[in-house]
Amino acid sequence: MAELIALFQSYFVNQAFLATLLLITLNNIWKRIEIETPLLIVKYVLIIAGLIATTQFFYYLFFDLESEDNSLTFINRAIGSYKGFYIFMLFSSTLLPILLFIKKFGSNKYFILLISFLINIGFWFERFVIIVTSLHRGHLPSTWSMFYPTWVELFIFIILFISITLLIIYVRKKIKK
Repeated sequence: MAELIALFQSYFVNQAFLATLLLITLNNIWKRIEIETPLLIVKYVLIIAGLIATTQFFYYLFFDLESEDNSLTFINRAIGSYKGFYIFMLFSSTLLPILLFIKKFGSNKYFILLISFLINIGFWFERFVIIVTSLHRGHLPSTWSMFYPTWVELFIFIILFISITLLIIYVRKKIKK
């Protein structure tokens, strides 16, 4: 069952942002293209993904206590050194899709685009949380330190962030004209 959920997340949810972006771009270029039905499908895919993520969260919280090590790993991820990443992951994959139930938000194409982008980031944060928190602590006391990014990684992140932000501002100005 976990493989089926991972397949759903990787093939449908990760592509929901790109599909929404393509639909909105086509609608802004050619006004005659109807995008309400495809956006409705994307909206329901995101809602289903949020419900699946919420179900997984509660399952691992209450029922996946096969061994003491599994429960401690889950609790360590939730309250450990990387709890900010974990909270963002939970917020973006479980609570954000609930906002699509509100008619005012669920019918706005730009809000669906934003939510699909944040959910996609949340799923990537899920992978980050699993991998980094698993590798965070070693068995030797000399390896018990926090990971801090190098200046090269920070530089690449800042350049990407600025370029994406400028691209969004540019596209928004073109849309308003």
